Amino acid sequence: MQGVVGRALVKNAAPLQRLIRYPARLAAHLLAGDVVMLVVSSFIAVAILERVGHRAIEPVAALESTVASGSIWLAVFAFAGFYRRSFAVSWHDEYYWVAAVSTLAIAPQLILYTLLPQISTSRLLLLATIPINVLVIGTFRAALRRQYDRKGQLRPRVAFLGDPHEVQAAENRVGFARGVETLLIPAPGWPDDAYGRGEVTKARYDRWLWSARQWGADRLVFMRVPERKVLKLLIAAAARQRVQIAFASREILSGSGEFEIEHLGGEPVLVPVLPPGCHPSADVYKGIIDLSLALLGLAIFWPVMLVAAIAIYLESGGPVLFSQERVGQDGSVFNMLKFRSMRQDAERTTGAVWAKPKDSRVTNVGKFLRRTSLDELPQIFNVLRGQMSIVGPRPERPVFVERFRDAVDRYDERHLVRPGITGLSHVYMNRDVDLTAIGQRLEYDLFYIEHWSPMMDLSILFKTGCEFLLHRIAA
Repeated sequence: MQGVVGRALVKNAAPLQRLIRYPARLAAHLLAGDVVMLVVSSFIAVAILERVGHRAIEPVAALESTVASGSIWLAVFAFAGFYRRSFAVSWHDEYYWVAAVSTLAIAPQLILYTLLPQISTSRLLLLATIPINVLVIGTFRAALRRQYDRKGQLRPRVAFLGDPHEVQAAENRVGFARGVETLLIPAPGWPDDAYGRGEVTKARYDRWLWSARQWGADRLVFMRVPERKVLKLLIAAAARQRVQIAFASREILSGSGEFEIEHLGGEPVLVPVLPPGCHPSADVYKGIIDLSLALLGLAIFWPVMLVAAIAIYLESGGPVLFSQERVGQDGSVFNMLKFRSMRQDAERTTGAVWAKPKDSRVTNVGKFLRRTSLDELPQIFNVLRGQMSIVGPRPERPVFVERFRDAVDRYDERHLVRPGITGLSHVYMNRDVDLTAIGQRLEYDLFYIEHWSPMMDLSILFKTGCEFLLHRIAA
């Protein structure tokens, strides 16, 4: 590792205050505990206000207010990373960070109570709850952290990968550091040309990253930086496996914008910047948007879906829904739902066929459903199942994915995020594009992943609505 990590860890062998990345089990316990503590805090505040002479607060009204405000608190906590890592270097610092992050939840709660005054029991209750939340949640988090720390479950875990001699030397140096656990993954000759070819390479990367994740590594550190093409494949594989990687090398500087400098034991390591669409905060934002819009869409469109189902059945019998295998996030296969727009025997003799404009297999009702994109409405249930998102790359069938990943460079990277009912390529390209346009569609999908933001999702949704009204989205 060129002595970068090892020297620093030996130098800092004395006990250190350190930031902690939460293991999944602790994060789940924190989330469940925060829910309970928010309820407890709210009812303590109600009891105090009633005791000091404030007007009586109905229990049902207090519960409604707690659910509304608690949801905002949890969303803000998740956005701030409270379920991924601790920003407190000691257990008593948990109080300070809970207080700091709690202040961020005040403004959205006041806005909510202003827009929906019927769920607001009292703004005084909100203000009284804040210090109680800090005390109760801070105490809970501090106690849980101390319990995990005493069991040794919060010790940093670092995996090293590279030439056996380099990783062994690094492990020997790290061994002097107190409380650091290491995993050695030997890769003779890393990196060389043998690690950058074909499907065998992809399987090898996935195996390395899977091993680090199963062991519970906080980060997988590569001893050297590979060539740019291999680096792209490796970063994509790490994003799929949700593993943090870094490079103990000074061969690449962070000025390119593709790397950030972080410190491991006091010395810099190069950390690839995740595409915004793969960042954990994107999961929080998109999860909230997906659930909200899916439930809203179901409430609005269920009469339309009922009429569509009846029309399909009257014209060509059942089934009215069509289930087809599609490739989703991380290459997983799921059954995507649509209203059936083709004859029942459309692929009985031909097998999988790429859809074309003016396809003779489409029924009369199906033509209307496809022209208006109403045949996509059942995918709301795929969103509620967590298989799809409202906005994202459109999912393809496995047989076509196999063909495209061999023919189009970086095609698999579109599977780093959940597929969507609509997407950037969906609103800027025709629905039934020619096979020669797959490269252009991929450009739109990768642009979406690499430049994702909540505003981009909202703009795509707005454009989708406009294109739907003008009957142009499914042209």
